[in-house]
Amino acid sequence: MIQAELHGKLFEIENSEDVLTSNIFGLLKYLPNDVFLNILDHAKTLSGKKIEFDLKSYIPEFIFWENVKGYGEPDLIIKFRNKVGHELILCIEIKYYSSKSGEGDNDQLKRYFEALSISSKEKSRFLGVVYLTKYPSRKELEDSLYHIEQKELDDAEEKLFQLRWFEITESLENYNGVLNRRENLILNDLIKYLKYKNFVEFTGFSFQSKDFNISPDQFYVLDHQEFEGFSFLQDLNIGVNEKITYGDKYKMTDEEKKLEYAFQYIKTFYREVALMLEAIQELMDKEGWTSMGDSRVTSDLSKSLDNPDYWLSYYLYKNFTNNDVGNYKKGILVFFDIENNEFPISIVYGNVNSSNQQHETWDIWRLWYNNKDKLKSLTGEIIPVKTEHKGKKIDGKLIAIPLTMISTKECLKEKVVDKLLNLE
Repeated sequence: MIQAELHGKLFEIENSEDVLTSNIFGLLKYLPNDVFLNILDHAKTLSGKKIEFDLKSYIPEFIFWENVKGYGEPDLIIKFRNKVGHELILCIEIKYYSSKSGEGDNDQLKRYFEALSISSKEKSRFLGVVYLTKYPSRKELEDSLYHIEQKELDDAEEKLFQLRWFEITESLENYNGVLNRRENLILNDLIKYLKYKNFVEFTGFSFQSKDFNISPDQFYVLDHQEFEGFSFLQDLNIGVNEKITYGDKYKMTDEEKKLEYAFQYIKTFYREVALMLEAIQELMDKEGWTSMGDSRVTSDLSKSLDNPDYWLSYYLYKNFTNNDVGNYKKGILVFFDIENNEFPISIVYGNVNSSNQQHETWDIWRLWYNNKDKLKSLTGEIIPVKTEHKGKKIDGKLIAIPLTMISTKECLKEKVVDKLLNLE
């Protein structure tokens, strides 16, 4: 299944959580136990504690989608058994883009926690529930923990864990145990698949270390409105990836390689920006600022033949809220290509205050749009801004810096997140 997805054969189900679960954990069970135990070592409670049980002498059994009568169907239940028959039970609930289901007494994590906590008292020990997600999950876990504690179940705070997908990738890449040839192949396939899914941590942008020598005017048709051929067929100075081929059936020309390389470059850049935004979410989440809305980060994409400039995303946004700090919100904007380079490629961030009126997703955009001339110098200064939209007064403080200033996760924290958190 992994190979089919890596080669683009399963487009219609590539976002399926069940397929993801099967692809990863269906192979992990064939590797030595310490590979999986290294992954579990990354699972932590909200207070930062790990699973406090030595599992090295236990053999795991992976049970997929077992129906627990009256409580639902956890993605994965793992039963650990040692030589004397002692049994430990751990549940892993797996998410890709979605969040947990159910609310209140029907909260998904609470249901699984309750079911396994009660059933394990008879013959085994319950280790807890691990919530595996792509995005930070603190707020979801706090909500689940509240409902679990209402049931007065034992040690709830010590048995509800969070785990991120990029931590699995990191664990597998850093594994240094002894594997045979077959196990090595499985491990390498898993790492390749996880990276294909972009389950990695933000470490900077590749454009900061790779050459892409091409001027913007070579991408735009400026002097004619009728089709006169493709500009990539002319002498563009783009690095060529010699490995690009379509199997043995067709060998690309240099011109085709240039075009393919250009799209690979943009695609890589977008994936790295996604990692950057995930890193921002993670850092903000640790300080109590929760991402608003779902995983959506852009709009205004064109589906029309009449507007090809917007076939690609030209900006991204993300908003954050914290119920403990009053009515204002915090937001991030990332700009790639605004109005034919009128505004530089940059990251804009700051506070948004809508007084006593309801906050809207686009408030930070409106603040930026009506004050962009003050921000386009990208000095990193705090700029007080205000605007009005349909009678609603919006004010705040914005900071703008070049995207190229962000080279590492530590740099992202220093130049963006820390400054954003300190804005009042």
